[in-house]
Amino acid sequence: MALTQVPNELLEIGVKAFGTSSFMIGDTTTGTIDAANYNTGVGVNVFESLNTGDNNTALGFNALKDNTTGSDNTAIGRTTLVSTTTGSNNTAVGSIALNVNTGDHNTAVGKSSLAANTSGERNTGLGSLCLDANTTGNYNTGAGYATLSENTTGTQNTGFGYAALGNNSTASNNTAVGYTALNTNTTANDNTAVGFNALGTTSTGNENVAVGKASLQDNTTGTSNCAVGTESLEDNTTGVGNTGLGQQALRRNTTANANTAVGLQALEASTTAANNTAVGYQAGNVVSTGGSNVIIGRGAGIACTTADTSVIIGDDAGSSITTAGNNTIVGRSAGDDLTTGGQNVIIGKLVDAGAGGSAGRIVIGYAVSGTSNQRVTFGYGSNKVEIDLDGSDTSWAASSDVRLKENIQDSSAGLSFINDLRPVTFDWKKRKDITPELDEYYEEGSEKRIHGKEGITYHGFIAQEIEEVISNHSEVMNGLGFLNSRDDGVLTAAPSALVPILVKSIQELSAKCDSLQNEINTLKGE
Repeated sequence: MALTQVPNELLEIGVKAFGTSSFMIGDTTTGTIDAANYNTGVGVNVFESLNTGDNNTALGFNALKDNTTGSDNTAIGRTTLVSTTTGSNNTAVGSIALNVNTGDHNTAVGKSSLAANTSGERNTGLGSLCLDANTTGNYNTGAGYATLSENTTGTQNTGFGYAALGNNSTASNNTAVGYTALNTNTTANDNTAVGFNALGTTSTGNENVAVGKASLQDNTTGTSNCAVGTESLEDNTTGVGNTGLGQQALRRNTTANANTAVGLQALEASTTAANNTAVGYQAGNVVSTGGSNVIIGRGAGIACTTADTSVIIGDDAGSSITTAGNNTIVGRSAGDDLTTGGQNVIIGKLVDAGAGGSAGRIVIGYAVSGTSNQRVTFGYGSNKVEIDLDGSDTSWAASSDVRLKENIQDSSAGLSFINDLRPVTFDWKKRKDITPELDEYYEEGSEKRIHGKEGITYHGFIAQEIEEVISNHSEVMNGLGFLNSRDDGVLTAAPSALVPILVKSIQELSAKCDSLQNEINTLKGE
């Protein structure tokens, strides 16, 4: 029903009824408003140009001043939606909000919110200066003072928090939640930042994810990084393809690429090292420049600085390694005595290389320690089996192809050498009876034998006696690798080295037997 009667006292203050259920309080309009329905206007110059637009509400100086046919708009505040002519379904609350808007389905709450929007549609700005510079950008959502304030044409951005995405201009598909999150981003796309100053200095880096206070805070152009946790990847600037999950994970990474750190302070000190993977509390947390490492376990590789191309798995595994590379260490506290040695394989709980500078050792078992470089050690505690890797121990297959050998001569070492050897039977000593300087074997008061079982008789040789026999036989030259001395001076023997000499001895005996048989046959007249 039209409002046709207006009391004289209201007419005196500029009240005007028009259309169906429409009225305004303010200056007279220049538009032909009789066909405009369900409109409410309060303020100087409201609805000045209205013709046929319906369901509009305007409150404030110049609110919806230029609207002609637009419908379902709400403008509250000085010059809100002042330039909207045909746009519909807009809501503006606050001085200058949606001031020059012509688009549809925009919501602006706060002084100068979406003030520069022209044809942009389906934007939401909540807060003073929110989306202030947006012109044609669509589907943006901002909540907070100066959030997305510099966005012009960027689309599908979401910012929540003071100055979040504050400098975004043309970039799209960014999400920023938190004080100054993605604040300096200008043209970078597809970033997600959640937390105080997350991705706070990113300008052109794309496809980053930062969740947590100061995560990826210094990133500028780095792309495809993922940081979850307070100060994770905080110092990253241009690094690409890094993942940090956990407080301060990869915190000091700057330009390195393709690192993965999971756990509190994992790879925290890494700066330019690349292609590392660390999982666990403080795993690899002081690695600075070493690359291509895999470090898994609480405190694993915790002292590594420049070590590279190593695999370290287990709680406290490789905990003393600093610069050594090319090591494979698996087991709780495995290899924790190794510092600078490389090319080792250490497998088993409490298994040690045997020395900080060990190189080329393979040690496998439980609580066993290596003894020499280029040696394989298997064992349980002090019970161990060792095999040298110098090619002399034939109990393991060694290359024997003629194409690999030179200076090939018939061996003269045979029966004479064998006859000088003394095979013996023996029992292994009890641990309490070993001299204390052989600390690997000695255990005060222990009745346990160092090897073997009680009540079994063992057959073998005495290494010192073999050494003496070798010194008396020049034909065996350097001993054929039969004897080796460990780092602690203990002699070890490789009985398999006797096989060629035993074959020679059998040949000598066979020849003597043939000669004697011929003599017997002659005597018999055969």
